[in-house]
Amino acid sequence: HDPLAVGLAVDASLAQWQPARIAVGDSGQTRRAAGAPNCRVAKVVDAERFLALFFDRLCPPSS
Repeated sequence: HDPLAVGLAVDASLAQWQPARIAVGDSGQTRRAAGAPNCRVAKVVDAERFLALFFDRLCPPSS
């Protein structure tokens, strides 16, 4: 349901990453938390490159 998440899983170089600590509250909300990082957060995404990759896979050029 999230093509960008799949794209980043396939090619992590599509984004600039920052280590962060994320916590999930009892109601399911995510938030930043103090402490040592437990994940990486995509801060900047190369949207043009991602869209080119996405549409190339979705609608490959005909041969």
